[in-house]
Amino acid sequence: FLDFQAQTVRLYRDGTMEMTVIDHIIKKSIFPRGVFDFFDDVGIDVMHQSVLNYTENSKDIDFYKPMIDFMADLISRKRLGRKSGSGCYEYPIDRLLESLPGMEIQDEIISLPRAVFINSFFKEIEKNKYSIDDLECAVMEYMDMDLGPRVMAEKTGHGAIRDILNRNFNETGFEAYRPSSLL
Repeated sequence: FLDFQAQTVRLYRDGTMEMTVIDHIIKKSIFPRGVFDFFDDVGIDVMHQSVLNYTENSKDIDFYKPMIDFMADLISRKRLGRKSGSGCYEYPIDRLLESLPGMEIQDEIISLPRAVFINSFFKEIEKNKYSIDDLECAVMEYMDMDLGPRVMAEKTGHGAIRDILNRNFNETGFEAYRPSSLL
C-alpha cells in the first residue's frame, strides 16, 4: 500500500484537490477507508517512522519524499492524528463534503493511484512469494475490500493500466510506475 499512499499524497500535494475529496473518492472506488483518514487513525508519527523504515534503502526515495515531508510537517506542528485531536483532519470532524466533482473527473483523478495500487500487487506476485489467490485474499481481507486488485485490473483493463503507468514512468523514471510484467 506504500506506493498507493505515496501517490495519493502526491496528488494532494500537487494541489489537485482537498484531502476530504480524495479520501471520499478512494472510499467510493477502491477501499472502504481513505488514505488520510487511515494515517490519522494509525498516527502520523507511527506512519512516518514506518515509511522511513520501508524506504530507507529505496532507489526511488524521491517518489516517497512528498509523503515523508508531508508527515514530518504535521509532526512538527504536533498534528499526530486522532490521538492528538488533529492530523490530516481536525477532530471531531464536523464538516461534511459539500460537493464532489463529476464521475468523469473522479475517474481521472483516481486512475493513477489505482494503477499504482494494482501494479504494486502484481509486482509482489512477480516475486513468487505468494500465489495470486492468497495475496488477493489477504489484501481484500486486510482492507475489507469487495473487489480485489486482480478484479480491478480486469475491469480497468491491463492495457489501460500499462498506458497510465508507462506515461508516468517515462516522465519521471520512478520505479513505482514501471509496469509489472504481469500486466
